[in-house]
Amino acid sequence: MNLKHIFMGVTLSAVMLPVSLLAEEKEPLVAEPAVKFIVRGGDAPAATIRAVAANTTALLTEFNKAFNENRTLNLSGIAMSDEAFEGINSLWEYAHFFCDDGYVQQPLVNLAAGGYTVRQIPIMLNDPALSGEDAFKEGSLTYDAQGRIARFNFMLPTTTTAGVLERAKDVTDESRRLEILSYVEHLRTAYCEKDIDFLEQVYSDDALIITGTVIKQKKDDNSVIKIEPKVKYTQYTKRQYIDDQKKKFAANKWINVDYSNITIKRHPALSMQDFYCVQLVQDYANALGYKDQGYLFLLWDFRDPDQVQIHVRTWQPKWLDDNHTQELPKEEIYSYKDVPAIDL
Repeated sequence: MNLKHIFMGVTLSAVMLPVSLLAEEKEPLVAEPAVKFIVRGGDAPAATIRAVAANTTALLTEFNKAFNENRTLNLSGIAMSDEAFEGINSLWEYAHFFCDDGYVQQPLVNLAAGGYTVRQIPIMLNDPALSGEDAFKEGSLTYDAQGRIARFNFMLPTTTTAGVLERAKDVTDESRRLEILSYVEHLRTAYCEKDIDFLEQVYSDDALIITGTVIKQKKDDNSVIKIEPKVKYTQYTKRQYIDDQKKKFAANKWINVDYSNITIKRHPALSMQDFYCVQLVQDYANALGYKDQGYLFLLWDFRDPDQVQIHVRTWQPKWLDDNHTQELPKEEIYSYKDVPAIDL
């Protein structure tokens, strides 16, 4: 039974190399000692723009100082919410990082639900998911109306988000898409932070959560027994899913989640115009050595801008075999057409 049916029913010898051929030890990364952030345009009061510039400059400079000194962050004196304070410190436990430029200019963009965002802040980090190798990422910051930092996230790749924004029908649609990207980036970063409170908040109490697992089944074909892969789907309640994440957070020193190939589509039903369907590819890895790649579908509810929630979450394995040669058929990938009726 596939996912859509579920909704219908509810040695080589060692060689010594000359020393001259051995790889030189990599020099450690060193961050710029200070960062200056400039707001390059934005529709906001002058006082807010000044606050954004000052708070962002202070935060990025502290990232760099703490990275060079290999110490914990000192965020006192930087205007930010409790959520931002806790989230940034949790990310610092995941990996130390810094702003990869001493002078950063980005526009301040209005969000549909209020507040502002700055994107494409260049970040370098020692990524535990890459065995401590250096990795380049981009960060995003959101701010309240006064310019206080409300949230820091690792961005989705620019190559991914550019297409999403280019498909905006008008300025309002672009603003909503930016807001959705911000929420998706928050969700992704929450797994790295092990922020169980955000997961409790963002998934609705009656959320439909389904995960696929590849199993091997025997098939008798003209007296020849073949072993074929099949995806078995398991439905979870919100409580079951949250409890499972708590166990994973406790068991792993770090968890890394990456999203790519994102598409955003407003639900076509007239009664669900504030619902948005998000499809993407998720790469997951944790400290215990587990890795997977799959298709993630999320149904976001924006009816209440102060309490945006996820009503449907499905995950399907992208690959049906260990060698990554057999993909899940496209017709089985969950989409907005498969969303079950929701009691509004």
